[in-house]
Amino acid sequence: MSVATEQRFRNASSPCPVCGGWDSMPRGQGKRCSGFRSDDGAFIHCTRAEQAGSIEPSDADPPTYAHRAAGPCKCGQEHGYQAPRQEPEATFDYQDVDGSLLFQVVRFPGKQFRQRRPDRAGGWVWKLEGVRRVLYRLPELLAADASKPVYVVEGERDVETLCAMGLTATTTSGGASNWRHTADHARQYLANRDVIIIRDKDAPGLKYATDAEQSLRDVVLSLKTLECPATKDVTDHIAAGGTLVELVETQREPCSLETSEAPPVWLDDETQAAGEPAGREESWASLVKSVPASWYNERPPVHEWLLRDARHAKVPGVLPLGKVGQLIAEGGAAKTMVAFQLAVAVATGARWLGCFSVPNPGRVLLVCGEEDAEECQRRVYHATAVNGTKAPAADAIEVLPLHAVSCAMLELSDTGNLCETAFLVWLRGYVKNGNFRLLVIDPLSRFAGPNAEIDNAAATRFIQALESLAAPDRVVLNTHHTPVASRGTGAEPVRGRGSSAFVDGARWQAALSVERLKFDDTDERERLGEIVTFAVTKSNYARKPEPVALRRSRDHGGALVPLDEHDFATVERARNVAALASPKRVARQAENASKEGAEDAAVLQAVSERPGIPLRELATRVAALARCGRQRALVAVDRVRDRLLVVDGPRGAKLHALKNASV
Repeated sequence: MSVATEQRFRNASSPCPVCGGWDSMPRGQGKRCSGFRSDDGAFIHCTRAEQAGSIEPSDADPPTYAHRAAGPCKCGQEHGYQAPRQEPEATFDYQDVDGSLLFQVVRFPGKQFRQRRPDRAGGWVWKLEGVRRVLYRLPELLAADASKPVYVVEGERDVETLCAMGLTATTTSGGASNWRHTADHARQYLANRDVIIIRDKDAPGLKYATDAEQSLRDVVLSLKTLECPATKDVTDHIAAGGTLVELVETQREPCSLETSEAPPVWLDDETQAAGEPAGREESWASLVKSVPASWYNERPPVHEWLLRDARHAKVPGVLPLGKVGQLIAEGGAAKTMVAFQLAVAVATGARWLGCFSVPNPGRVLLVCGEEDAEECQRRVYHATAVNGTKAPAADAIEVLPLHAVSCAMLELSDTGNLCETAFLVWLRGYVKNGNFRLLVIDPLSRFAGPNAEIDNAAATRFIQALESLAAPDRVVLNTHHTPVASRGTGAEPVRGRGSSAFVDGARWQAALSVERLKFDDTDERERLGEIVTFAVTKSNYARKPEPVALRRSRDHGGALVPLDEHDFATVERARNVAALASPKRVARQAENASKEGAEDAAVLQAVSERPGIPLRELATRVAALARCGRQRALVAVDRVRDRLLVVDGPRGAKLHALKNASV
């Protein structure tokens, strides 16, 4: 379930009304709550079991307990909680051909959108049941010069950006997956027009543009699809100083996954064995399954896991079988060594990183994009020796060293489509026949193909390619690098470098974060000067295990081993010393406070210079006065909100003035 940031109990200013805790409280003290309130504010989802009474836990990770916000609750208490009222950031009117209002799209903080229609009594109904869907700014579209092109974009904000430039633009309501609701209407009013689609640079944007293309192609005079070269959408592109001339034309069927060397892989074994490969339509149709009655009333099968957390019985498993996982770290953090250590653990049944057991050992294939055979030999040797366990059987681990070998899994065809390579087709067949429990792809950058780190659609295709290598009894684990900004700080990386689709597509992700400590003692410096923390950052099917603190083994090629109790105590002392002797940190905090003060003053200056200034122009003016980015300017506006008067303006604009000043 997707939960907006503002719904979560994040800090002391937004605690859980049931237990009083919040997400950023220290672990292990019995006070922390990582819950949230429901969309409508009717329920408080608390994670503290001792407060639950007779409330049943959810299936979430961690489990939550749904308390009724107002009135009697099953926990035995009444909480009397009223959800804070959210004011819209913007409203977008959808009008009929005569200019009458049919419905509105309302944007709330946190990029949350809801739709409403007038109730004919001066109020609103927050659903569109029975309301005819129309194109955004339909009256303006009909009044525009029919010889000029119409720009179709994803989202009202982009429409407003283009209209402010004197162009004709429109969109549909409901997000990237809802073109179908307005398709017939769009065909009617865009017929015999020149249409230019500007698609968002992500997977939903690809879907929206493709749906629009397929719907309009046979009724418009001409059809062209463009994409911003660097930013996600046209508003960001224009805000960054870009022009429409710089937009890049895409193909009619962008980023379709195709191959001329092998049929689709989604065929059952029986069909393939019979030598009767079906076409794409038949193979897709074979995936359709009618939901049987047992799915509704019988407990589903439990997940199977590659690893178990030997420290905590409440963690059902680590790395789900049949899925794609990811290990991220900065360069040199030992992620390849850790992957080799995992391979040895899976092949022998030994514990991995001293904490994770292997219930069902099996064969491993290590596909190494950066290493040659000699380096693979060194890593296998050290990964085996560091545990002091017996060596794997002769055929338990296979390595595929691809140093200096072209090994991309996807490539662009002559028509510009994203296609499977011969290497991927071969690897899929080899893995299928190899009875592997674990397949490691190291690192992502050598295999992902063109544009994957800058294009969510291409990144999604790479994740799909990895999924085609998985099996119900096999895990696919790829390694990836983190952005430069997160390196060497000891902080847990948020995600890997480039496209967010990598972590979105993976069902499990872990990170290695490096913390560098100072020691006067030479032995301590060599032993504990660099601490690497292994932490699971995403786990779709089970609660996350506790992080593992590791050090590099001096005797085994930099392999990682857990800290013992003495190591923990030594590291904590070094951390405390560093915290006390950190003038740079204090200076940075003072510098940031000074910047925030200047930004706040710039907001007040801009508003006093022009009472009634819209938010977009206010952010631009503050950025210029305070010499900061647009995002920091918006944050500054929010910081001084209590000193401002904000009223609704034309077309949902928010007009800002100082309190006690007229707009």
